[in-house]
Amino acid sequence: MQNSLTRKLATLAELSPDDRQAIEHALTATRFVPPKQTLVYEGDTPDVTHAILDGFACRSKHLDDGGRQIVAYVLPGDFGAFQGAAAVTLDYSVTALSGCLVAEIPRSLMLRLLARESPGVTLVPPVVVVDELKRGILVERCSLPQIRERFYAITRTRRFPNPLVRELLEGAPGA
Repeated sequence: MQNSLTRKLATLAELSPDDRQAIEHALTATRFVPPKQTLVYEGDTPDVTHAILDGFACRSKHLDDGGRQIVAYVLPGDFGAFQGAAAVTLDYSVTALSGCLVAEIPRSLMLRLLARESPGVTLVPPVVVVDELKRGILVERCSLPQIRERFYAITRTRRFPNPLVRELLEGAPGA
């Protein structure tokens, strides 16, 4: 059975079996959010895009008097906070109005999906779309060696630290 996001996207464009598979893969990390729980807060810069698969949510802005104004309702098949591939600071909050099944799509996966569907040129690190390049779905047109990206290993202080992670972090360049 198709999920609500795939059904909605299929009304906007014809989806190939590969497209449907890519969307299904993007929606594997799901969680249940109870009513009145906020998914993202105004001022956050989320590293995931939230897709509402079931239930109802709203986008709201906080007012100067302490209240809030609902600016949009989020229905099944909608993105709660869609920032695409960019790191964007939100000017709204997203709160569950009912219990919601929410898929959390990492930014790198959104990059892959957007690059697949872009009719023009999309600038993405090749490591993000390596599978699509190998299968010929995407073609690398040029390399921009002057653009560099740094990756950092970040962990929370853990109650039961993993010695393997500590060893990897200590041996990392710049550590």
